[in-house]
Amino acid sequence: MKKEILRMENIYAGDSPPFLLDNFHLSVNEGEIVNLIGLSGAGKTLLLNYFNGSVVLNSGRTIWDRKVFEAGKAFHPDPRLACIGHKSTLVEKMTVAENIFVLSRTKKRGFFIQHRNIIYRTKLLLSEYAPDIKPNMLVDELSQFQRHVVALLRAVENEAKLIIIDDIFQFYGHHEIMLMIKLLMKLKNNNISILYESHNENFIINISDKVVIMRRGMNVRTFYQEDYRSDLATQLLLGNDIPKVVQRSTHKKEECRLEFKNFYCGDNAKNVNLKIHKGEVIGFYDLENKANKEIALSLVGECEIKRGHLYYNEELYIPRDIDYAIKHNIGYVPRSMTHVNLVDNMSFMDNLFLPVMKKTSKYHFLNDYSVLKFLCKEYMEELGVPEKDKYKKVKVFDTYIRKSILFTRWVLFKPQIIVFIEPCSNADILMQNIIYNAIEKLAKQGCSVIITSPYLTDLKPICDRIIITNEDRFIELNINK
Repeated sequence: MKKEILRMENIYAGDSPPFLLDNFHLSVNEGEIVNLIGLSGAGKTLLLNYFNGSVVLNSGRTIWDRKVFEAGKAFHPDPRLACIGHKSTLVEKMTVAENIFVLSRTKKRGFFIQHRNIIYRTKLLLSEYAPDIKPNMLVDELSQFQRHVVALLRAVENEAKLIIIDDIFQFYGHHEIMLMIKLLMKLKNNNISILYESHNENFIINISDKVVIMRRGMNVRTFYQEDYRSDLATQLLLGNDIPKVVQRSTHKKEECRLEFKNFYCGDNAKNVNLKIHKGEVIGFYDLENKANKEIALSLVGECEIKRGHLYYNEELYIPRDIDYAIKHNIGYVPRSMTHVNLVDNMSFMDNLFLPVMKKTSKYHFLNDYSVLKFLCKEYMEELGVPEKDKYKKVKVFDTYIRKSILFTRWVLFKPQIIVFIEPCSNADILMQNIIYNAIEKLAKQGCSVIITSPYLTDLKPICDRIIITNEDRFIELNINK
């Protein structure tokens, strides 16, 4: 029987009921991979912050490696329990070897460390787990995937017994996902446990020993690998919050909105010849998530155009930057929306309509305020916000309403073209539904919608066509047929 290394019992955490962690319990054994799945706001991030030492539990207790941690006190960070989240803890201007060994918190080497020695030891570690990474490479030269690998190897050097990972697969192409799965399996075989937090099912399911379903701060069920059922897991994940299925219909017109002619951009997109029509939703799919992004980003000046021409409404269009694109009625929703966010101290109404007011009024305000109030009431009902809350600061609303406001802004803006970069990359089932609804409304207005993703499953429910980029070839998949 495997030895239990982590147990959490009757855990409550949060300012007031309903608690963010509500009678939560969890058990992780030595050399075990556990996938913790929960929607946004389920309490996964709070759990990660607790083990980082930044959150105190209200009640309950944690038993880690036979040590008991009672409520009311912060968990004392332990190098044998590593947390890897979206924010990197590596030092950018230091090498891979220095990040793994110099910053390692184990005491076995003494105070003085010879540079030649750490290079040698880093080579040994990399040869076993990541032969493509070199000891002298600077961290700021590494890809997101390589940074995560270095963080994992630092945990190995710290003799970690448990590594908690916050959904890193969303950053990867297919090849990188396969490499990471291989690495996690090696760690498991070396008796290191993995607790992987995610919004929904992904590749980690296939190698997990247990799957824990988390809803509203509670562990609603723990599946063992042989008992896992996807349909039951989805039902438990959603509870009573089952979203309405997006009623998708094509809005594609004959009118050509955008045309690529002998188009080359970036390092991977070559000889693109393609027409995109008014009201069409088109997906660009690439297993490695490179050429598809380059094509989309070229429209907003974020990827260098090397050859060829781009025609927008039958006129030659030369992209410059994002502001220039928006002035020409081309919308842009980046993968990370942290810098395209809401103003927390402004109201729901002001956040929703400010960009539209800038577009419709020379002086950045609408002359007829009654029109604004009418529109606000209409969209509040649609987003499920009570009318009494329209003047509340937007920071009091949950993640779903905040993201709904961001997407509704673009619906109100009425762009002729909009580019979405991996919109479903960090989205749970409910958020995907919000995104698909917004895309459907944009297409219905006649907007040409361009979506990139490394996952066909994100594109199929909403696209009219999917363009598969395969080396120098482009394969067209017509969804309607």
